[in-house]
Order: sequence, then C-alpha cells, then structure tokens
Amino acid sequence: MPLWLVAIPVLIFSVVVHEVAHGFIAYQKGDRTAYHAGRLTLNPLVHLDPVGSLLLPLFGALTGAPVIGWAKPVPVSPHRLRNPYRDHFWVALAGPVSNVLLCLAFLFLYTLIGIVFGRTGLLTSLGLLFRIGVQINLFLAVFNLIPLPPLDGSWVFGHLFPRTVGVFVDRIRPFGPLALIFLLFSGLLRTILVPALHLYVFLFKIANGIIG
Repeated sequence: MPLWLVAIPVLIFSVVVHEVAHGFIAYQKGDRTAYHAGRLTLNPLVHLDPVGSLLLPLFGALTGAPVIGWAKPVPVSPHRLRNPYRDHFWVALAGPVSNVLLCLAFLFLYTLIGIVFGRTGLLTSLGLLFRIGVQINLFLAVFNLIPLPPLDGSWVFGHLFPRTVGVFVDRIRPFGPLALIFLLFSGLLRTILVPALHLYVFLFKIANGIIG
C-alpha cells in the first residue's frame, strides 16, 4: 500500500483535531466565534485547506520529506476571551497539546494490539497506521511550536517571553508566511524535526519492549 494512502487521512484527522482544540479552548474561555462559525466539528470538509491539507502532505509523502500540513485556522477573537492576554496563550497551546495527546493515543493502541494479539498480521497492518499516527503528530506538535508567525509557537513563546521572543515575533510577523515557505522548502525543517524523529524511535523501542 502506498504510504500516502495512510499518511494523508491520518494527517487530515490530526490537523482537524488540532484546529478544533483551538476553538474548543477559546469557547471554554468565553470566545464563541469558532462555535458560531460551525468550526467545532470533526467534519473535515469545513476545515480542509487545499494546499496545507492535501498538496503539501502529498508532496511530503511522495518525496520523502516530512509529512506535515495544516487546516484552515479556526477564527478566534481574543477580545472576547475573559482574560485576552492569558487565555490567548492557552488557546494557542491547545493545538500542539492535542497532537501530543493523539501521538500518545496512537502509541497506546499500537502497544495494546501487540500485547493482546502478539506480533501477528494484525499488528503488521494496523501497526503501520499507528506508527504513522505517532510520527505525524510528533512532527505537527514540534512544527507548530516553532516561534515563527503564523504558527502557534509564535503566540505561545511570545506570551512566555514577551521581552525577547515576543518582540522578535512582532517584528517579523508581516514576513512570517515567507519565512515559513523558506523553512519548508530549504530543508531546514527536516533538521528542526530531527529531535522529534529521535523521540519517535525511542517511543517505539519502549512499546516494542513492552510487547516483547
């Protein structure tokens, strides 16, 4: 089975969860903009971005580049949050955290099936799905935490370090999309994701050790 037939559906599901997480936390903090826009749903049709959800992931799967992407950002109105400065931090962080949780869920399912059914054809077939799920969500979490606009990390670290990262992010925000394109196609992104790849290998060493 071609890799992209598994990777792209997993990626679409993961980026949809990522965006819904932003909207859900915003809703909990008082901003109902995403709710009224119909974006608090796992229906991928309302979230998909043609480039970020389809073309870029397909390019990665076919060329061996990291399989990453994005969905259409959910609308958030910071001024409607109960505490705009503090709550916006949690809204931004919710996306990467959702990918970490999905990563752990895929890893748990892989380990559970291995324990219950052993190293059978079931683990071989479903194992590919779960391994891709772990890798993609690790990559998405790290990618989105890069402190580069318009990624979540620009808001997360901008709030944590307003006098250093925050000032830098504000200065480069108009050029963020261009910097992101350079990052994606220069090969620098692969270097940035190396720690995530090492963590991926480490996690499956633990899982396979538990399976035996």
